[in-house]
Amino acid sequence: MAGTVMNKSLVIGIDFGTTFSGVAWAIVDDQKNVQVISTWPGAGNKSSVKVPTLMAFLEGRFLWGWQASALSKEPIRGVKLLFDESQSHRYNPSLKAKKKLDAMKKSPVDVASQYLEQVLLHTQDILERRLGSATKDMSKKYVLTVPAVWSDKAKDNTLKTAISGGIPEHQLALLSEPEAAALYTLRAIQPNTIKKNDTFLVCDAGGGTVVWWYSSS
Repeated sequence: MAGTVMNKSLVIGIDFGTTFSGVAWAIVDDQKNVQVISTWPGAGNKSSVKVPTLMAFLEGRFLWGWQASALSKEPIRGVKLLFDESQSHRYNPSLKAKKKLDAMKKSPVDVASQYLEQVLLHTQDILERRLGSATKDMSKKYVLTVPAVWSDKAKDNTLKTAISGGIPEHQLALLSEPEAAALYTLRAIQPNTIKKNDTFLVCDAGGGTVVWWYSSS
């Protein structure tokens, strides 16, 4: 398998969500065959296309995802909504997270980057199992989705989180969540009866933000 993929490129999509996160990947020459990661550390035999966006510090260890959910009584959650504190988000878990982070003298980017680092390490492990060790040397593009309402400061902190988490800046791009959903749906609908100038509506009802988005082009 390694010999067949070493000259190919990978696109890795990451949905860093308020309550849950997910990862999908595809080889550029085989974009119709999108793979979604559904096995996660700490989940046991449970299969899930999402992993909780939870973090915890326990006896000097950093816990994330299902591990944080199982082993910590009060994991840190809602960190994403702290990327721009000037925006009014009355999400109670985020308010509690801010108090915890302030007490630990850590920023939202600090803990979010630790979380994303673990997600990336797990993703690399999955890729090596599926495609072989040659995936380390494959050309990669990482696409992180962000809410359409994200401010410039929130986008900047998302980029800082990704880079601190281990994604090279030149391999990184941001895409709004409703645009990503619309592009996927337009490709996935079969038969696709949407024509030029038709109007369609996307409702992105996430764990911390809800966005309406429409297009007529």
